[in-house]
Amino acid sequence: MKRFLLIAACLIFAGVSFGQDGKFGIKFSGFVKNDFFFDSRQTVAAREGHFLLWPAAEKLDANGEDINAKSNFNFLAVQSRLTGKISGPDAFGAKTSGVIGADFFGQTNTNTNLLRLRHAYGKLNWENTELLFGQTWHPMFVTGCFPGVISFNTGTPFQPFARNPQIRITQNFGNMKVAATAFSQRDYISAGGSELLRNSSIPAFHLGASVLKKGEPEILAGVGASYQTLVPRLQTDNFFVANESVSSYMTQAYLKLHGSKLTIKVEGVYGQNTYDVLGISSFALISLDPATDHREYAPLNSMSVWSDVHTNGSKI
Repeated sequence: MKRFLLIAACLIFAGVSFGQDGKFGIKFSGFVKNDFFFDSRQTVAAREGHFLLWPAAEKLDANGEDINAKSNFNFLAVQSRLTGKISGPDAFGAKTSGVIGADFFGQTNTNTNLLRLRHAYGKLNWENTELLFGQTWHPMFVTGCFPGVISFNTGTPFQPFARNPQIRITQNFGNMKVAATAFSQRDYISAGGSELLRNSSIPAFHLGASVLKKGEPEILAGVGASYQTLVPRLQTDNFFVANESVSSYMTQAYLKLHGSKLTIKVEGVYGQNTYDVLGISSFALISLDPATDHREYAPLNSMSVWSDVHTNGSKI
């Protein structure tokens, strides 16, 4: 076992040095990050208060005092990160590359501080076409246009947020890009678990388009839509086969104006069952057959709009 680990370590460091020569291999980067935060009341959040969603609702005791009106603090270093960028030989007439990255955020509140896979994907790039396969950002999280908030929550629950295993093909048409994605769920899942999507036997789908116009100001604009089908159960409580499903969609439109002195960003999202992207929505039971326990479901609708304005001064 020790010999195997030594050989593996040698191969890794050989790959690092090979990559540093500008050839094929892997280059590692990362950072150590510490967060120190204080909240004036209890919150609805993940990872011991780190990933803040919203302040906890008022909860009155027998004397009419708010139980959640209690401040709290935390110190955490779970965002410390290691990333490897991989370069490889050409294949099928395309440039090949990849990324693998992890942090110590854990997958749930019960395993905070454990290693977690963030990104792990490969890419094939032709002149005007890109094929991506692996785990990376949900297609409705646009890396070129998201809220620049101080909190680590990146604007949730207003901004869709998730990372998903996926296959994505992007086609360039000048300054316009069109991307089609088929994806599943992993750490960010629907209410009831990722098996609800898996049991539908089809992945979720997304189609998006964006336009980037260089100049002063630089303009990025885009639209996108996602669709998925969930199967909440395989059997009823009365031991009949359950084949009911619930389908939902999400849409978005965004605009970013980036000038030398000012940047303006705005996005609107309207959708159903946005639970798997940390939105305030899921699906509901609307009817039930008392004899067989067969059920009918419907998605809950939600809408959010956010805007972000910040200056681009050299000092402030």
